[in-house]
Amino acid sequence: LTGYVSTHSSVSYPSPITLSRPSDVLVLSPTHTPRHEMTNHPKANRYISSKPFKALHVPGLEDDFYKNLVAWSPRNHIAMVLRDQIFVWNDFESRQIGSYCTKADAQMCSITWLDNGRYLAVGLSSGIIEIIDGTTFTAISSISVHSSKVGTLSGYGSLIVSGGRDGYVTSTDLRTKLKVFSHKSHNYEVCGVSVSEDLQFVASGGNDNRVCIRQFTNTAKPLRIFTEHSAAVKAIAWNPHKSGVLLSGGGTADKTIKVWDVNKSSSIKSVDTGSQVCNLAWSPTVNEFVTTHGFSQNQIVLWDFSTMERISTLLGHTSRVLFLSVSPDGQNILTGAGDERLKFWHIWPQKQADSEQRGGFVQSICQIR
Repeated sequence: LTGYVSTHSSVSYPSPITLSRPSDVLVLSPTHTPRHEMTNHPKANRYISSKPFKALHVPGLEDDFYKNLVAWSPRNHIAMVLRDQIFVWNDFESRQIGSYCTKADAQMCSITWLDNGRYLAVGLSSGIIEIIDGTTFTAISSISVHSSKVGTLSGYGSLIVSGGRDGYVTSTDLRTKLKVFSHKSHNYEVCGVSVSEDLQFVASGGNDNRVCIRQFTNTAKPLRIFTEHSAAVKAIAWNPHKSGVLLSGGGTADKTIKVWDVNKSSSIKSVDTGSQVCNLAWSPTVNEFVTTHGFSQNQIVLWDFSTMERISTLLGHTSRVLFLSVSPDGQNILTGAGDERLKFWHIWPQKQADSEQRGGFVQSICQIR
């Protein structure tokens, strides 16, 4: 599974995934994109390729807006749910390193990496979260968290933040298996959750079209509830460069990206994207973010946050782009769609320094609870 070589390679999937021919796995793997296929944007001050540097055929990747089935770990391991199994690939070594199939009578609906990639959390349709060893890919524990489907997960050190169809947003400590907090935040299914880089705030978006913000140190009462979206909110992410600033994206009937400030009672900016907003992620190195979209273009859009203007629009998927993950070095993104394709794009500059030091914050939050 590689985009760093210029030849196609054969990959064998374990049952039940079957491939009709080896070339189905690796669709595109050029090592260089010609200059005429690159965008030079003055704001970006760099070339951005209009083509993915790697594209993979992944049979069994579901076309489901309410699931989150792809995750990229700090160890450069990529986990993906294909039908009823999880497959994990080492992107450094370009090979499959493991797979997992739950023994529970439930569907796998969401995944996220924990504790710097040591563990993988799997949210099930039964409301249970399974914890998988990231080396042996065996189940080591399960935690009953929600009363129904766990459709969205985020991992922060040893904390698991989850959102369920029951409308609850819950934080669980992996070490103790105890809930740090659990609150009814939405009237319908929770579609997306995000925790701020400084672990001060947790935000959630739901199928009730609402955005709910709580403070980690006082989660009992919502700090803010925003109701300006007119469709489900799955895309949601805190700005890592400015504390207290949140972005959210609305579904098909909404199509907007909204900017929120925890100190304001309404959005401070709203941009109509023209299509369903499926995902949103920030660059760790520059004040930019990326969104993925559905009908009609199924596009990937790179934005300048300071102006809320588009830097580049990338096309390559033939159905809505439901899954998005950022590489551990912060330079690349991985997108997944209902066309059963994973595509890798190089869009951001290299990190100057690694500032992801969350362990102390996580420990202090857990001790407070």
